[in-house]
Amino acid sequence: MCLRSDNFQMLNVFTKITVLICVLFLPVSNSVALPPQLALADMDGNEHRLSDYRGKWLLVNYWATWCAPCVAELPQLQAFHQRNEKNNVLVISVNFEEIEMAPLAAFLQRHKISLPVWLASPDEPSPWGRIRGLPTSFIISPNGELLRTYQGLIDLEQVAALIAESDK
Repeated sequence: MCLRSDNFQMLNVFTKITVLICVLFLPVSNSVALPPQLALADMDGNEHRLSDYRGKWLLVNYWATWCAPCVAELPQLQAFHQRNEKNNVLVISVNFEEIEMAPLAAFLQRHKISLPVWLASPDEPSPWGRIRGLPTSFIISPNGELLRTYQGLIDLEQVAALIAESDK
């Protein structure tokens, strides 16, 4: 069947109106995708969730006792945590190895580390993907958004500048 040009134009108008109506009445979701959830136990067996710290800046640092750069970085992370804790900036250290609690506690005591330590299995990926090397750090904004990933030693001056710039 052939359409005359005025019938074709009518069909074209009808198609446009149908598409417009469909677009106007499509269901719209107000929900925003939630950031990845992280739920890990600390050394006492208490479970902590990333969402428990909503409203605070988080530096989540994956490390291990056998990792020389990690061990070198821990005192700097400890000092950064102590300087910034009152400003709603927390460092959460995630021990990323299979280790018994007694040797881990002895390691932390020997190195005078009092950071919050959560425990993660190397077999499980982080909420932000697979950990490819240690140390790896994630900067999480107060609304739970991943702002930056650092692999290797972290430049804490850059972190402080990132937080200051984002707070403006």
